[in-house]
Amino acid sequence: MTTELYPPILLDAGFLPGLRWLANRMRETHDLTVEVTDEGVQNVPEPLTILLFQGVRELLFNVVKHAGVKTARVAVSQPDLNTIQVEVSDCGVGISGKTAATQNPSRGLGMFHLKERLACIGGSLEFTSAPGQGAKAAITVPLK
Repeated sequence: MTTELYPPILLDAGFLPGLRWLANRMRETHDLTVEVTDEGVQNVPEPLTILLFQGVRELLFNVVKHAGVKTARVAVSQPDLNTIQVEVSDCGVGISGKTAATQNPSRGLGMFHLKERLACIGGSLEFTSAPGQGAKAAITVPLK
């Protein structure tokens, strides 16, 4: 179970190899194909690596549980030297903004807690979706 929460590859190889490991794991255990792309992201500090990995993991579990699709995408970018952004998207059933778990913790604590943890370090979680339009969650954090 510890390996699922914090696989050794995160410490040994870093964030992007950790995401690729997670993508393989999601395919093996949940039949979800995850495409991971990155746009030349530099080194991600270890504390951020853990937080971002756990956030992406939570978001992918939401795809498995709610989206009704077999594919998702994780895109990692570094819009500037001081920021990293991770987007998790799917083309699933979508959800109205009023019922999104980031707004309403009674729908589930995972996304609500992720949003709170990100806020503690000056980061954010933005969720966009509409019924029948899929969903996209964007995690943005400062590189301190």
